[in-house]
Amino acid sequence: MDELLCLKARRENRRLKREVGRLREALAYALREHEAYRRVSEARVKDAERKGKEALLREIFVLLEDMDRLLSVLSAEDVPENVRSGAESIIRKVEHTLKILGVEKLVPEVGKPFDPSFMEALTVVKDESLPKGSVGVVYEPGWRYGGRLLKPARVGVVG
Repeated sequence: MDELLCLKARRENRRLKREVGRLREALAYALREHEAYRRVSEARVKDAERKGKEALLREIFVLLEDMDRLLSVLSAEDVPENVRSGAESIIRKVEHTLKILGVEKLVPEVGKPFDPSFMEALTVVKDESLPKGSVGVVYEPGWRYGGRLLKPARVGVVG
């Protein structure tokens, strides 16, 4: 009888060891799956945050460009100097805040070669004093954030 109990106990012990091994493998698999899901979820959240920030920044760029255009078309008679200087001060403050946040303003230099990696050519301009293929006029600055070009600088290229 004792032998029979020992035999049953050994079988039960082997069965339980197999079950523990199976459960360990299942747990390890579940942990790997959870870690993969966590990484994917974090990446999606970061991507959504980045896209949201970039969308907001693009809207700010539009506002800055509108302010610049408004100031460039208004004559001194249209707007008192203190209003003009106030508007220019606001533009500078917004640009300074963007710089603090890591946004880089890209202002091409007239006379330097056109660089399609951060510039968009809107027109061809004639200027004998500048080399062909160089920037002849800058219409709008470009903007970069986190190493990504959000808006190319818009320029006229000497042709």
